[in-house]
Amino acid sequence: MDPIVILRDNAYVIAVIGAFILLAAAVMFQTNRIETRDTQLELLEVKLERLGTQLEIERKTSSDAVNRAKEAADRNYEIKLRCQALERENQELRDHPEKQLLMKMKELIWKDPESAIVHYGDYSGFDELYFEALFKLSKRYERCLVRWSMYQNPRWSQKAEKTRAKLEQLNWAAEDLCRNNLLVETDVTIRD
Repeated sequence: MDPIVILRDNAYVIAVIGAFILLAAAVMFQTNRIETRDTQLELLEVKLERLGTQLEIERKTSSDAVNRAKEAADRNYEIKLRCQALERENQELRDHPEKQLLMKMKELIWKDPESAIVHYGDYSGFDELYFEALFKLSKRYERCLVRWSMYQNPRWSQKAEKTRAKLEQLNWAAEDLCRNNLLVETDVTIRD
């Protein structure tokens, strides 16, 4: 038989087989495209997740930066208010020299009571400031002793000893003054 005759007789079968082959190729091609698109979609999802993560990090960073900026602004405002208060206080001291003198006396009483007595013992109001410092120290000493007895913490014992030393220093200076009739005598005792 002639091949052309065989082809003519089987043309329908060949056409069906060819159609199946084309259909299979088309299905394979579409499957490949679908897989490629799925892969692209997965890559896009990963990129979106990364972008979301980066966006979240940037939000946190920006919110942290905003919070830090707010805190810095608050601190600056507090510092500004303190500076203004100090300026007002300094202006008051400049306007009222007697207040300035009282501040100097207070500072010197706490730092060096003997020299405070020598320098300012004759000024009016010095006695009150001196005894006010004595009473404040005695109250502080009592609080330290109470806390030490409650908590048995060596820190309170150390604070009590420091306060006691300062209190004794002020007391001795006051006793010397009372002996020399420079201060009005008062009863300040240190309890153990």
